[in-house]
Amino acid sequence: MLEDNTIEVKTCIRRNKINREMMEISTHEGKQAISRFSVQTVYDLGNYQKLSLVSCEIETGRTHQIRVHAKLIGCPIFGDKLYKLRRKEDTNVEKTILSLWEGMRLRQMLHAHELSFVHPESSESLFFLGDLPLDFSILLSNLEKFKTS
Repeated sequence: MLEDNTIEVKTCIRRNKINREMMEISTHEGKQAISRFSVQTVYDLGNYQKLSLVSCEIETGRTHQIRVHAKLIGCPIFGDKLYKLRRKEDTNVEKTILSLWEGMRLRQMLHAHELSFVHPESSESLFFLGDLPLDFSILLSNLEKFKTS
């Protein structure tokens, strides 16, 4: 945990040898991956069910990095079928969220709001902002009444 309540995760990530669609943490193989997670908002859904809106800054850009690291710290991305933890409490939260979903299709709630990098040829710093997708905005709007912080 860093000073500002940010969780920093540093691991090596490699492709899973059994399921080639997945990546996994490795202690001695793979490429280094660094992510920093910070809770923005907590929603208390009742019955000991909580959901959080989290920002994540990645220092490296490994395949599935955010998803793998989120699972590692016990906070998988909502709607992520590949990296979910399969805990009973997660299933209960999913059912509660689906009741608020207004008939929209459940998907992975992961969005790149900001993206920046140095252009490989011109060395120019490039910066992009992405609007929140409509379904994500609707979900956050529906969760507003459960907001605790």
